Amino acid sequence: MGVRAIKLCFTSPLHVGERGLGMEEVSTMIHSDTLYGAIYSLWCRVYGPPEGHLPLRLSSAFPYIRDEYYYPKPYLALASLSDPDLRSIYGKGVKRARYVPESLFSPWIQGADFSLTELEKSQSRLAEAITRELRPRVALDRLSQDSSLYQVAEVHFCRDWDCGLYFLLKTESDDLWRQLGPVLKLLGEEGIGGERSSGYGRFTPTFVEDFSCPGLEGGKNYLTLSLVYPADPSETRGSLLFYRLLKRGGWIYSPRALGNHKHLRLNMFAEGSIFSRPIEGSIVDVAPAEFARRYHPVYRYGRSFLVRVK
Repeated sequence: MGVRAIKLCFTSPLHVGERGLGMEEVSTMIHSDTLYGAIYSLWCRVYGPPEGHLPLRLSSAFPYIRDEYYYPKPYLALASLSDPDLRSIYGKGVKRARYVPESLFSPWIQGADFSLTELEKSQSRLAEAITRELRPRVALDRLSQDSSLYQVAEVHFCRDWDCGLYFLLKTESDDLWRQLGPVLKLLGEEGIGGERSSGYGRFTPTFVEDFSCPGLEGGKNYLTLSLVYPADPSETRGSLLFYRLLKRGGWIYSPRALGNHKHLRLNMFAEGSIFSRPIEGSIVDVAPAEFARRYHPVYRYGRSFLVRVK
């Protein structure tokens, strides 16, 4: 099946936590493991538990502005920055960039030069369209009624810019694609990410057929648009070129479990990492042993979503 895209047009602020200080750190993207977990959970409610894992492959969710799709910054060197003068002017901006528009992503993965001024402009557009804010909150002690102040970071998508997040999807059949419609609409009503009980993470999905995914035909290396957790050490032995590791943890949400339970933590390869050969990745059970015995497994999605690069 071809690549399809789903746009998430947010109607409320989004809170997707990042590692850092309490609730004050927030991401402007949704990682593929979070997306899969949310889809799988609602799939079980709508259709019942599937046999095994859902037969789909998905990317993480990145920003879009109107018809301009952003991709993760590739961990590939830019030939332009070998010039000391250009490096002194643009080096810090390139380093700070997390996402690049398709018009610059395509030449980047081909090893071609492009305008670094355009890269600066794209980052300015993104900063205007998608903003972060800190909202103060007050927590009351249940016994003493003492109050304590804390802050929650939230991401806002400017409606005047027609922006949001999108992710890419490959399915094994058209039937699965059709079945995903009600699941994603329900997910949009209930919200994704943290603070959903406060109304965060609501969105309206838009389904884009026959999406044209960038990639270098005949490219000998591979860039992942999703988080990757190798199935075994042999998958990455001798194939790692440029990469970043991301530690993933979090809490388990389950209507069958009592109390709070943490996932087992994993180190995963981040979006934009480069491999010299295709890597499959895996879906791994991150439930603590006691939780798995009493309740059920908890799956973290770590399959790759690859595009060819030079």
